[in-house]
Amino acid sequence: MTEIIQRLPFYSRLSQSEIGFISERAAKKSYGAHQLIHGSKTGCLGFLYVINGSLRAYILSDEGREVTLFTVRSGECCVLSAACVISQITFDTFIETETETDIFLLGPSAFSELATGNIYVECFMYKLMCDRFSSVMRSVQQMIFEPIGRRLASFLLDCGKKTVNITQQEVAVKLNTAREVVSRALRKMENEGIVKLSRGKITVVDREALKNF
Repeated sequence: MTEIIQRLPFYSRLSQSEIGFISERAAKKSYGAHQLIHGSKTGCLGFLYVINGSLRAYILSDEGREVTLFTVRSGECCVLSAACVISQITFDTFIETETETDIFLLGPSAFSELATGNIYVECFMYKLMCDRFSSVMRSVQQMIFEPIGRRLASFLLDCGKKTVNITQQEVAVKLNTAREVVSRALRKMENEGIVKLSRGKITVVDREALKNF
């Protein structure tokens, strides 16, 4: 547990007593892929640090449509799961695992006590909220103004891999669009020799052409 605590972004600002406080109250949890870990009926988790794996934060429309807000990857933190101790968060968010994921968890009451007693932790919390809000605004801007081809190309480039193990439905969820829209864009890319499609995989054939798509 100590080694994980040392990875926290605000570790250098913690006193020895605060480190001991976290050690006594924190827990490590493991989840399978595509498992809901936070939502309107699951209660408040608290402060999350992703040890390995990735999480997807999203909201639900009244019709049941999911809108992806952002992704939390290995080495990153999430405070939306601590909505019960952050009064500024007034909407329901859902968090699910994208892959098998291990997280470091500090419960809501412990996190609230830590943030109240340490101004650096509190500032980190609000800075992270601002960063996530910026991510949400970028997603909204892309949904409104950017064509799906450009969004899809950016997504594949951001993955940083030649072959991405992902289904077209999963891509659609991440880009907040319909599977049919993603399928049409991918077929166009494949016809132009930019990508190669196979079941559950997208292989980038021409990275430079993808950048200019």
